[in-house]
Amino acid sequence: MVDLAAESYFGIALKNLDGQAIGTLCLFDDKPIQDEALVENILKIFAARAAAELERQHSIDALQQLNQELESRVAARTQELSAINHALLDSNAALMDSQGQLHRSEELLRLTIDNAPIGIVTLDLTGRFLMVNQACQTMLGYTATELLKLDVQALTHPDDRAASQAALAQLTTGEVDTVQLEKRYLHKDGTVVDTIKVEGAAVACQLGGSDGHTLFCLVFAGEIADITSGKRLARIETVRVSTAAAGSP
Repeated sequence: MVDLAAESYFGIALKNLDGQAIGTLCLFDDKPIQDEALVENILKIFAARAAAELERQHSIDALQQLNQELESRVAARTQELSAINHALLDSNAALMDSQGQLHRSEELLRLTIDNAPIGIVTLDLTGRFLMVNQACQTMLGYTATELLKLDVQALTHPDDRAASQAALAQLTTGEVDTVQLEKRYLHKDGTVVDTIKVEGAAVACQLGGSDGHTLFCLVFAGEIADITSGKRLARIETVRVSTAAAGSP
């Protein structure tokens, strides 16, 4: 007060809505205060307004700070989501590339099987055809659509059905992993395709059912080669040797 050259002083606390002191409103005068009650009432009026304004300013400051924190969190989250989005785009691109490679591999395998010089088929557990290549169709005289409606036993020569069924049963039960036998098939025109060498293997596969449950089946992948001409030539050669032997002195 000495530095201010004040003779009298009167102060009143500034309070917020909760009654907590947030500041002080002071009156300095170079003369003694004559009516302290009047001064106090006047200061109370100004103190109430000053406290309200001060609290409003505090609220604005707090709101601005909250907005800054929110903007900072939003910016960080946006950056995080952007990184996730880029990762998803990269993952999707890699998936598309993998699917493209898989499609090309499947197409190459399909072309390889379909253009193979020997018959290649797959059968289900009952012996029905699931897939037949062009060589098999040509050998038996049926189209793929026709063969897919038939089973292997229906096209097997009656005298060879027992051996064929036994070989199929061995694969089904897991008794053996592969089978090899020679058998005769029936051509679509009714003639006998003699002799066919058959090699087959059982392959377990897992499929998704329409009801969402997992189904397991056994697929038989087989190779069918027509060795009729080779057999016939062997028999002719045997006859020639036998004839030559009979004519020897």
